[in-house]
Amino acid sequence: MRLLYIENNLIDRKAFKRITRKVEGCECKIVSSLSEAKTILQANVIDVILSDLFLGDVTAIDVKKAYPNIPLIAVSGTHNPKIIRELEAVGVYNLLTKPISFEELQRAVLGAKTKQGETAKTSSKQPSKGALDLIYITELSEGDIEFELEMLGTYLEEVPQDIEKIQFFQAIGNWKEVGEIVHSLKAKISMVGLYELYETAERVEQHCRSNTELTNDTLTFLEEIKTELRNSLYLVQAEYDKREKQSL
Repeated sequence: MRLLYIENNLIDRKAFKRITRKVEGCECKIVSSLSEAKTILQANVIDVILSDLFLGDVTAIDVKKAYPNIPLIAVSGTHNPKIIRELEAVGVYNLLTKPISFEELQRAVLGAKTKQGETAKTSSKQPSKGALDLIYITELSEGDIEFELEMLGTYLEEVPQDIEKIQFFQAIGNWKEVGEIVHSLKAKISMVGLYELYETAERVEQHCRSNTELTNDTLTFLEEIKTELRNSLYLVQAEYDKREKQSL
């Protein structure tokens, strides 16, 4: 099975690469944009495309329109009925909810190859509720401490940069860009199991994508996201340090 995954989030690309190691007979290419995907598709035969729902200026719907004859599985952190209808309208009947598990990926890929025309589905899995829950990382790593350090290290490196970007675009009133950053943050929030913060990020992203001016409630939620992200860095750093000692 030859897969192509289009994902502009580094953490999701790393997680997906890890998952596909367990899929027997799977050859997977991973890119970060539609333009990179086009280069791959010009030179390779691909059986199934997986695409993040939002890829900056384009979406999974644009990918499907560009390659209508290749089965496509949309991947998203959201389950929005309106989006599902839009996906179905262009022939996308599979929607995986992040974070993706090996079992869900295997079922979706087999379904995309053998059946077209099913109702779009999402996982019922949500990030675990609590201050910090690393069960997704630990299950994915299967005891590989170096992989866990890599994922946690990426979180520690990227989240401070994301906070700074939010502050910059918030200051100039560019809510579309704020929404894009919050969208990418959901994968990181999900990875470390910050359930309540994930729900808040979901609301803020939707408001940023649909409004030129944000309500006071949404602005409050945005401040909450920044504060909780800063707090999470201390918790993730502690987990990183603990694993670093284990690896010595």
